[in-house]
Amino acid sequence: MPWGTDITKVIIGNGVTNIGSEAFRSCKDLTSVTIPDSVTLIGDWAFQGCAGLISVIIPDGVTEIGICAFQDCTGLMSITIGNGVTSIADIAFSNCTGLTSVTIGNSVTNISTSAFYNCTSLTSIKVQAGNSVYHSSGNCLIATEYKTLVAGCKTSVIPMDGSVTSIGPCAFFGRTGLTSIVIPSSVTSIGPNAFSNCTGLTSVTISDSVTNITDEAFSNCTSLTSITIPNSVTSIGEGAFADCTGLTSITIPDSVTSIGDSAFNGSKNVTLWCHKSAYAETYAQQNEISYSYIKDTGTSATAKPTEKPTDAPAQPTQGGQPAVTDPVTQPATDPSAAPTDPTQGGEPTNA
Repeated sequence: MPWGTDITKVIIGNGVTNIGSEAFRSCKDLTSVTIPDSVTLIGDWAFQGCAGLISVIIPDGVTEIGICAFQDCTGLMSITIGNGVTSIADIAFSNCTGLTSVTIGNSVTNISTSAFYNCTSLTSIKVQAGNSVYHSSGNCLIATEYKTLVAGCKTSVIPMDGSVTSIGPCAFFGRTGLTSIVIPSSVTSIGPNAFSNCTGLTSVTISDSVTNITDEAFSNCTSLTSITIPNSVTSIGEGAFADCTGLTSITIPDSVTSIGDSAFNGSKNVTLWCHKSAYAETYAQQNEISYSYIKDTGTSATAKPTEKPTDAPAQPTQGGQPAVTDPVTQPATDPSAAPTDPTQGGEPTNA
């Protein structure tokens, strides 16, 4: 770029319509940028890696924010997206680890499910009134028609009014400040990576409406110690609880008939609690995972992976909090569809 990467301030002149791809990429000393109303497009990687950028106001003239446009802007704390913007592309604000507040305009109709991927400090999400596709409630970004929670914060409370029936892919990915979440009875599905890398999460309540816990849904939730799977769940996906190093107890009901081979990879301290002859017992034996019986009489038995359990008059410990326990999402497409993997080094393929 002709201006080099050591610039500290940018004022874009009125009349400019496009900020080109990679225009200010890796300008790490850039702290301030003024974008005029004449700009309609912020291109792919336009400000990627501008770690010194603190706040951005995107004016109403802008209609599209490109792929990785503000990725890795780790100093960015707040974003106001104007009412002219209709599309926020893949990973547009991913890895903005200092970002706390996002305000989304009323014309946005397409938001990638990975747009706010790994924004670890995100506290507030607000959608302006009048948006026909998205709304916000309880610091959750929700696709209104599909009732899918697209993105959450560390302060999110999932609405219990029926407005959310699915938690989308990567919705809470990397929200390290999230400590507790209650998944209400309206929710039937939890998407891939929905709570991955929520390393501060200690309490999860899953209502008995959820039928499927998908791949890596709770992977690397290292502070989670105990969880009870409700009787409504029939399958647990690959890596669903992988690398949950603090997890010691998970109660799995007879309704579960499918568990991915890598569901508990790296969760070395976990014990599966299940009824005798249940699918979970067979799974534990085949995968050399410790398991314990839960009997209707209230007795239990505990076994090492290579031992057959024997009855013992011990009360099973549930631990912790028991039974309280799209990339671009098009308006005509269910935003609970799995996204393109957003971990591929910030160089995604254009959708």
